[in-house]
Parts: sequence; C-alpha cells; structure tokens
Amino acid sequence: MRVDRRTTWVSPWVVASWLALGLLPLTPSPGGAQGAGQAGAAHKAAYLRHIADLTSWPEGSFRQRESPIVIGVFGEDDSGVVALLEQRIRGKGLKAQNRAVELRRLGVDAPATELGGCHLVFVPRSQASHWPELRQRLTDRSIVTVSDIEGFSRADGMIEFVFDAAESRVSMHIDLAAVHKARLRLSSKLLGLKRGVKIVRSPGEGEA
Repeated sequence: MRVDRRTTWVSPWVVASWLALGLLPLTPSPGGAQGAGQAGAAHKAAYLRHIADLTSWPEGSFRQRESPIVIGVFGEDDSGVVALLEQRIRGKGLKAQNRAVELRRLGVDAPATELGGCHLVFVPRSQASHWPELRQRLTDRSIVTVSDIEGFSRADGMIEFVFDAAESRVSMHIDLAAVHKARLRLSSKLLGLKRGVKIVRSPGEGEA
C-alpha cells in the first residue's frame, strides 16, 4: 500500500482498513471507553468489508455479474458499526470483489425472501436473544453470519468479533466447520491474519 507522504491526512476508512489488517494497533483514545468503542466499531466495520471481499459463494449466488454483495443487518445496532458502513456507502461507495456493497436493514421478523437475498448477515450484540431463532431460519443457506455476540462462534455462528484486552484490538473467532457446511469458502488472505484470526472449529470437528 502506497502512502502519499506529502499530506498528513488519511481517510478514516483507510485507517479502519489498516486496523483490520493489523497494520495499526487498536488503542483507546484519550476519550477513554467512548474512544475505545469508536475504534472498535471502525475495526469491525472494516472487517465486514474484508469478509465480503474475501469470501467465495457457490455458483448462482449472484443473479448477474454486476449484482451487489448484500450485507443484511439483523435488528437495530447501537454500536456504531452499521453507521460507519452506511457513511462509507453514502460517500464514495463501497466495493468488494469489484461489486458494489449494499446494506439492507432486516427486521427481527424478516421474511425468508429478504434473508435469502443477503450474502452476509451481521447480528449486533443487542440482538443476542434472537440468534437461536435466526440460526434456524438460516439453515442450509449460503450466508456468512457475523456478530459481536459473546460466544457466537461456539453457537453455530461463523465469525465472531472478539475484543482482546491484552492486545487492545479486535480479532475474529471463526467456526470454519460452519462456514464449509454452508458451502462457503474464506480466502487464505483472511484466514492467514496471524494476529487477527482464531479458528475455533475446523471442518470435521464436532460432526457426526
């Protein structure tokens, strides 16, 4: 990545991307907990974009070559993650795999047709009580499930955002068995992030 040293201003979204790739430490700002929360939200938002960029879906998942990658947001999110994504999309747009990224709000009672139109679903921590029911509705669908709900990756969720207090950064805990069961593939560029990824279950583990 080339950085123009003639200027001292860097886009907040670029900074978030550097955070997600482990190129910058995630440290609390002087604002204390509020600053740490804002940095964490930026980190998670950047991760969502990278997940969309580094996931392979089964053939037929997109109607046309130019069809967007749809990120569904299940319920209300007060963490700031979705707000950052919306801000980026409203600005210069957001792309992954040379496709536009589209954000779709989903009610907790969203019909199957709405869920089926998503390629990735983000479940905010505030919606933890709805996850068991949503998990059943997503069975047999090739949709990446991502959340910051504690224990998500050990409750059949695919990717869980976890704050590592020791390193003051956000990492991803991935249930790779759940990913493969949904006929999805994650790029080695994502899985190879040494400081950012922990595999909690590999394909074949815990299966009959």
